[in-house]
Amino acid sequence: MYTSTTAKRKEPKDKDAKKVDEPAATAAEDTSAPKSRTILPRNKLADAAAAHLPHGAAKSVTATQSFHDAVEHCKAKVAKITKECRSANRKYRDFHFDLRNDGRHCLDGLTQDLASELHPAGVARVEEIFDTPKFFKDGVSAGDIQQGATGDCWFMAAVTTITNVSGLVEKICVARDEQVGVYGFIFMRDGEWISTIVDDQLYLNTREYHDADWYVKAQFSGKEKEYNQTFAKGSKALSFAKCEDKNETWLPLLEKAYAKAHGDYGAIEGGWTGEAVEDLTGGVTSEVYTCDVLDKDRFWKEELILANKDFLFAAGLLGNVAEERSGILSGHAYSVLKAREVNGKRFYRTDINCVRNPWGCTEWTGPWSDGSKEWTSEWMTLLEHRFGDDGAFWMSSDDDFLHKFSQIDRTRLFDPSWTVTNRWIRVPVPWAMEYSPTRFEVNVTTKGPVVIVLSQLDHRYFRGLTGQYSFNLHFRIHKEGETEYITRSRSNVGMSRSVNAELELEPGKYTVIFKITGEKDREAHTKDKVVRKTKKHNRRKFLQIGMSCDLAFARATTEPEDEEVITEMAVRAKKKEKERAEKEKAGGADSTEHEGAGSGWGAGVGAGVGAGAGAVRQKAQPGKRPGGGTRSGSGPDKTSPAPDKKSKGMRSSKPGMKAGFRGGEVADDAAEGEEAAKDGEGEEEEESGSEEGEEEEGSDSDSDSDDEDDDEENYWDAVACVGLRVYAQDEGLTVEVVHAAEEGSDALDQDDPAKDAAGEVGDGDEDDSGTEGGE
Repeated sequence: MYTSTTAKRKEPKDKDAKKVDEPAATAAEDTSAPKSRTILPRNKLADAAAAHLPHGAAKSVTATQSFHDAVEHCKAKVAKITKECRSANRKYRDFHFDLRNDGRHCLDGLTQDLASELHPAGVARVEEIFDTPKFFKDGVSAGDIQQGATGDCWFMAAVTTITNVSGLVEKICVARDEQVGVYGFIFMRDGEWISTIVDDQLYLNTREYHDADWYVKAQFSGKEKEYNQTFAKGSKALSFAKCEDKNETWLPLLEKAYAKAHGDYGAIEGGWTGEAVEDLTGGVTSEVYTCDVLDKDRFWKEELILANKDFLFAAGLLGNVAEERSGILSGHAYSVLKAREVNGKRFYRTDINCVRNPWGCTEWTGPWSDGSKEWTSEWMTLLEHRFGDDGAFWMSSDDDFLHKFSQIDRTRLFDPSWTVTNRWIRVPVPWAMEYSPTRFEVNVTTKGPVVIVLSQLDHRYFRGLTGQYSFNLHFRIHKEGETEYITRSRSNVGMSRSVNAELELEPGKYTVIFKITGEKDREAHTKDKVVRKTKKHNRRKFLQIGMSCDLAFARATTEPEDEEVITEMAVRAKKKEKERAEKEKAGGADSTEHEGAGSGWGAGVGAGVGAGAGAVRQKAQPGKRPGGGTRSGSGPDKTSPAPDKKSKGMRSSKPGMKAGFRGGEVADDAAEGEEAAKDGEGEEEEESGSEEGEEEEGSDSDSDSDDEDDDEENYWDAVACVGLRVYAQDEGLTVEVVHAAEEGSDALDQDDPAKDAAGEVGDGDEDDSGTEGGE
């Protein structure tokens, strides 16, 4: 159940490194239809996207070219919709994301495990909520931002961060017609900018007057206007994000567009601030443990002092949500607003994004905090500071900043002087955690700085269809003719969507070899199981998420050697699935539960959520949360793999919330093969036999699970889609894919404990053993 493109290619003569993207192969590829496996049966859009993938070496383009293309595309869409609406004398209603009529579709994910705990009470248009609405009022600033009921502290912190650079927010709010009620935004997705269009409907905290509770109506009997003025007017009436000014509208509409781009509001609950900054700027984020900074003075001079110029910075404290260090709270995201050196002192002006959320936060209480003894009238003037509970505060000295915060997100920005080269491939993930024989070859023509990024697909766009695997990425850079690598990717603190390395390269050929380490969660549902359930019980959401998944995987090519391995895994896994289904059918397993969520599980705004997997959800009162639990200012990333649980940091967390459907970053379960594309016979039979069996898998009493434990490698069927982006100031730079026939002395890292024991040869020697080192 994945999309791939495979075409006939000529076998290379070189037995050691077979280039799989030779021009001679292009003609054969053009005459043969690509092979596509998709979630949606006969997905012509995905097949067309796969058929038009470029072959051969990927060439560099201006780093901002994709941005400009998306802007023009977005403007054209808004103009067309505006013309259509004015012709019909109607305001714009987004039928793909209709808050009033789509029930839970705009709130919940694909499966019941992804049902959101959000329960807004009403819906209204901008002109109904605001007396004198203005998209921007006196520009944008960090002070505009107030988090709402959604657990998207991480996203709000990212928005706060980009407000520090004049014009960044305006650049992604591309086009609008406020009278018609249509707005166009752009976001970065998997290395390319995309456009998203929304209408002006927004969720409210309270119901409309005629739907209010009887005791509220009694209090406002015959006073509908007074009721609306009290509960349904201005920014305070909004259920989710809002601007500080009662009539400013850009923030709730930006949040809505971000939610629509990812499928629903539930999809943006919980995440990493650095990834959101990437989505909003097109930059590249590196996470740094503050205790790992080698030279603090150099870190200040070469990086922090460039805040809001070449870099954007955010910071956080890992640990339990309740932990705090002199007012710095763990589990929350902070934006670095300024870095200044005044009279020989270094200052960091920082903002805790969550100070304005409904649950409240605190400020820094150490030196240079509001009201501290360090402040004099002279310093107040020099730093242009005013006391106030606004969430913004100054910190001085590297010791305070680097000690109180445990991690920093640094996002590098790119201007038109940079180029970018992008290439995506689909590869099997070895159980032995070895470096892949499929590699990227980078040809550098100009000496200069290079930023290399290895990414997975952003699984937030297709939550529920990620399968059982979660992945982490690693890569090394080798120069042609040299045995040892130049450098390795830097590990992130919590983010697993991408890893990167920055260095300066001389002209020449370089090879990027990568390793994908995967974890299999046998408790999670397979992609095949989710498809079988949701396409019947939650068809609309399935079609939406399935299309998003198909188009994401359509961007990747698969090399012939990898396609053969993937096909073998798919056949083996399909046989295993069939055997399990027959076994469970013989045991009389009950499969009456439903996997659906969203609009198929509740009608109208505020429909309730289920008590657990398989439970029928009961309708809750709009505006009220079932169970009466409490909510913190941020929410967990329901789609994040288990390894992320080790740290909280700038990722939002919401205590007491149900654990979400667990999926991998870009897992592509070949085990599920082409099941979703089959609407033929035996579907009911398969369904009745597999659900219970998989949920019991992993228990001590399950003999099938014991068999898997004894032969884990044969039950490993992980496939990942990875992309390499290379940013440089080199118009001639190219990237192509190579496939090494055998792995030699590059199998182990320098600090791998097995390297010396494996007897690997040194730099410049030849390895005649023909043996491979294991990871």
